[in-house]
Amino acid sequence: MNNIKRQPYISGLLVFIGFILSFAAFHTSYARAGEKGQVIKGTSMTVAKPEIDAQSGLVKAEGFNLVLAHCSACHSSSLITQNAMSRERWLDTIRWMQETQKLWPLGEAEPVILDYLSTWYGPKKSARRPELSPHLLPKQ
Repeated sequence: MNNIKRQPYISGLLVFIGFILSFAAFHTSYARAGEKGQVIKGTSMTVAKPEIDAQSGLVKAEGFNLVLAHCSACHSSSLITQNAMSRERWLDTIRWMQETQKLWPLGEAEPVILDYLSTWYGPKKSARRPELSPHLLPKQ
């Protein structure tokens, strides 16, 4: 008779423990995905965190070595990271450097460099945070 009264308690406890373990497993996979810059499939959460080169501060992606070789030869890579320009604007900047700063012709490297710069250092959608949800606003 005593075992019958304990079964609902034990069942509830097992459900609770299962919930906690599921949450912990999801949270751990989410944290790991954020560290590796992966997207969590099957969820509405996206974590895209590119790898940054510790010395230059540039994103390590296709074209990184070309940008490092051609651009950092004359100026700090921080001039790249602090700008956010379209592909056309980056091209105008390269042409200006070629005409006035003695930048050499980039040849076949130019489209790769422009792809890299416009992808990782392109225009920002917004420098401001998104608007707060109505339920988070103070009541008037």
